Amino acid sequence: MTAAVSGVSEKPARPRLLAASIAVVLLASALASWVQRSGGRVQVYDIKIPTQNGQWVVADLFKPEAATEKAPAPLVVVVPGFQRSKESLSSISVELSRRGIVVIAIDPYSQGASSSSANRNSATTEGYGMFAVVDYVARTSNLNYVDKDRIGVTGHSAGGNAALRGANFFGKQAQKTGKPSTLHAVFVSGYVLTMTDAVLKDVRSSVGMSYALYDEGAYRNELKNGDMRRAPEALRLVQSGLGPAAPPLEELALGHYYGDPTPPVCCSSW
Repeated sequence: MTAAVSGVSEKPARPRLLAASIAVVLLASALASWVQRSGGRVQVYDIKIPTQNGQWVVADLFKPEAATEKAPAPLVVVVPGFQRSKESLSSISVELSRRGIVVIAIDPYSQGASSSSANRNSATTEGYGMFAVVDYVARTSNLNYVDKDRIGVTGHSAGGNAALRGANFFGKQAQKTGKPSTLHAVFVSGYVLTMTDAVLKDVRSSVGMSYALYDEGAYRNELKNGDMRRAPEALRLVQSGLGPAAPPLEELALGHYYGDPTPPVCCSSW
């Protein structure tokens, strides 16, 4: 009785190729860590902040070594857009932190490692969890290296909407308390749909905006293009900051700063 087995013999492992692959992974990881920590000048921590209704927000905390109790630094909360995690805007977090700014880059509710939200409109009413993070930063004594008078927020797309909604939310609080808004400034990127009179009238923060000519959703703005020089949304934003006594604007200069960087607290002086 005879038997024959045919097939392809398994090639022996290639130790050198495996070792080289591992070395590349380790080198790339070390390089990425070096970039993220700005050559060791910034410490990066994973944090988890409990919020309302048993929810929580997971975030990366970037702490520059120059930010200390004796020399507190401003802080910026970075909010990604719809179905994005904190890593999607990591370049912004790294750039801000290497300039000496403390950064908290969040995973929005229902995205990344953060919890879901009990609120169906979490971007509008909770800033994807950003409102709770700003509240924590402003009130805790733990972050003694943060200048509580210089807290800002930036976000792109739905994260930009969250930033503007935060300026509206904390602006309403400021009018009730007669104190400056908890949010000193916000920067809105890639989102103009909520730059309406109803939202802007309660904003008591400095606001910057960026909207590219071919940005996402450009067809959804009022003039159906991304030209912000005459866009009603941009004109309303600047006009709201200048106040009702200012002459009406018909065209804006791109890259120009308008108004007073220290916004008034209450509507009586607006």
